[in-house]
Amino acid sequence: MLSGSELEQFRALAFSEIPPSLSEPQASVTEEDEAQGLHRGLLGSHLGIFEIADFNTSGLAGPTRADEISEVEDLDFVNFFRNVGAARDTNLGGGTYGYGKTSLYALSGCSTIIVDSQTTCARQPVRRVMGCHLGNAFQDDHDGTPKRYTGRHWWGREDGEGGVDPAEGDEATQLADALGFPKRDEARMGTTIAIIAPHIDEDADLSSELVESVLWNFWPRMCETTSPDRKISITLEIEGIDVPIPVPETFPPLDLYAQALAKARACEGKEIQSPRYKAVLGNLAIVHGLRSPRADIAQRDGSLLPGRSAHIALMRPVELVVRYLPGEAFPDDRLEWAGVFICSDEPDIECAFADAEPPAHDDWIPDMLPKGREKTLVNVALREIRLEAQTYAQPKSLAVRTEQKGPSVAGTATKLGKLLGQTSSKGPGRRASGGGGRKTQEDLHITTTFREARPSREPACCSVRSGSEQRW
Repeated sequence: MLSGSELEQFRALAFSEIPPSLSEPQASVTEEDEAQGLHRGLLGSHLGIFEIADFNTSGLAGPTRADEISEVEDLDFVNFFRNVGAARDTNLGGGTYGYGKTSLYALSGCSTIIVDSQTTCARQPVRRVMGCHLGNAFQDDHDGTPKRYTGRHWWGREDGEGGVDPAEGDEATQLADALGFPKRDEARMGTTIAIIAPHIDEDADLSSELVESVLWNFWPRMCETTSPDRKISITLEIEGIDVPIPVPETFPPLDLYAQALAKARACEGKEIQSPRYKAVLGNLAIVHGLRSPRADIAQRDGSLLPGRSAHIALMRPVELVVRYLPGEAFPDDRLEWAGVFICSDEPDIECAFADAEPPAHDDWIPDMLPKGREKTLVNVALREIRLEAQTYAQPKSLAVRTEQKGPSVAGTATKLGKLLGQTSSKGPGRRASGGGGRKTQEDLHITTTFREARPSREPACCSVRSGSEQRW
């Protein structure tokens, strides 16, 4: 939280100029424009900043202009700042649409962020700082000539052609230091994103919500079994105070999920296959154990973590959770289970699952795919996974698939009923009574007995860890 002299310095350095569209109401905007919040926020007595920083990454590399085509360099800077969305250009990568970066602007009360990145361009190290606002399109006709604008604004240095480029080199380093961003050099490459005036519920338990969100979404990349080149380590700081993040192995039910992940990685689970295409679609591993007591932050109202786990975490080889597929819990509430499904890393199969994800990357929706092989592969996988989720905690002999059911016996039962209706109900060899007689213990009774079979699987364990720095 900035106030006093710190806020004054921030205003002077980062937002010495504010476009009229961000400080004055626009006639073309029918609803209250949140962009005006930037002007109001800067004039207030305090201003919140939410920072997300990563290290040991490549940063926002490549050229800074969208019209500069490079066939040998990454286009991370252009795709983050200039383009709204871009096709996935990383093999077995995560995002494909740009929904994630848009959420950064949505979190800001004035749809504005400032980014500091230590990266490379033309194979040379470079430091960059730039601000951006993502707002509504508007019309400006103050000079007598109406002009339409996209509503996007940048803060940086003029490029001499009417546009804006990021501040670079020593200028960027000095600006980043003055704004209080983390120290960076060629040995600490990466990016810091400062979200201006974030939407924060003052009554919320911010530290608990952030810790829980980090663990629930990133635990696969925090596990002890995660290879060092993929593992991330996350630290959290709020108002200068470090907030500890538990190890997932000690944070039920993630202990079970981590063990299931280790088994899925080692292909020790069940292969999900497509008989039609003779293809292995992925590996599904499920483990169970006694329900462990939950940490305090997992017992609050609205917690992301289930009170008793009975879910399968769906993910692609990038090992980011797409969604949790619910299943049937054990009848005994002392037990719980957790599963992990990782789709195959075969390019055509992994691509099918990636293409089945909506912009939010929070589901697999086969109907998004055209009719054909890819759609069938995703449909088959989901069908088999759902079956496992519904039958793991109960005897599989009771889970009869619809396609395995025989013809209906209703017709046969009706015919038998007609035959029985013409005879005595007292059974063979007995005389029919005149009716109204008392029933005796000799009457014929048919009873059914059902005994629940308990699963023979053994309990399991798991483990977890994370990487990104956040400040409020």
